[in-house]
Amino acid sequence: MKKIQISHKINAPKSKVWQMMLEKEPYSIWTFDFDPGSRYEGELSQGSEIKFLAHNGAGLLGYIDKFEYERFISFRFKGEIVNGKEILGFPENSNWTESYENYKFSEENGVTVVEIECLAPEEHYEFMSQMWGSAIKRLEQICVAPFVMKTSIEINTSIEKVWFSITDSEEFSKWLPQVKLISKFENGSAIEVQAVNPDGSIMIVDGKEIKWNGVIEKFEPTNEFTNYYDNESTDLIRESFFLFPLGDSKTNISLIQTCRDYENSKGWKHGAETTLLALKNYLEKE
Repeated sequence: MKKIQISHKINAPKSKVWQMMLEKEPYSIWTFDFDPGSRYEGELSQGSEIKFLAHNGAGLLGYIDKFEYERFISFRFKGEIVNGKEILGFPENSNWTESYENYKFSEENGVTVVEIECLAPEEHYEFMSQMWGSAIKRLEQICVAPFVMKTSIEINTSIEKVWFSITDSEEFSKWLPQVKLISKFENGSAIEVQAVNPDGSIMIVDGKEIKWNGVIEKFEPTNEFTNYYDNESTDLIRESFFLFPLGDSKTNISLIQTCRDYENSKGWKHGAETTLLALKNYLEKE
């Protein structure tokens, strides 16, 4: 086993970082790179048993070895979950009996340092290090954003079809005709999102065109499509589509959004649910 150690500064108070890292809903967001269905079951208290689960129900059995609220938490692993069965110990890899994850939090002048220490099998060390690098960046994004929402749905079609439907302007308008996307669809390219009337013209409300402009922050075919809006054209800060193949020509798609305003976040959440349902209905009717 090899030790992974990460120290990262986040421009947010310790209480917010603790909340975003360890409450169940935001936990499922920042751990998305490990698995799109990442979640845990159990309560955060000294000695509590915890189940860390993936989208397919597989996972690890653990417990909280040390708990200091908003300062430190240590998870120790004692078994695994395979095909729905809980197995104490690690018969296939005895090294996992040593495994743990420690999270330490400290704050100075409103800036939090989060330190992560864990063990990974040597054959998975590079992969796990990369995943932790991505995860800590996503944790920072949701910590500095006022409000975060996640919406997911399963679609009975291939990941390639889902990806094409969300990254091709003409195809996008077929399943969501009230919205038009204008972009080259590549890393770093500009993107404009327009609300449109049935005749294709931009919707105008109170004399103002309903559109917002941003930049494609990340574009990884069949994996992630993230837009960043650093302007006043919308109170949406960032939205990310994540795709994951489930087998049998099924795809999980999640939409994670960060927003500046609580009241408007409710509208964005409703819009995300409506959007993904429209996509599902369109693709499953083909």
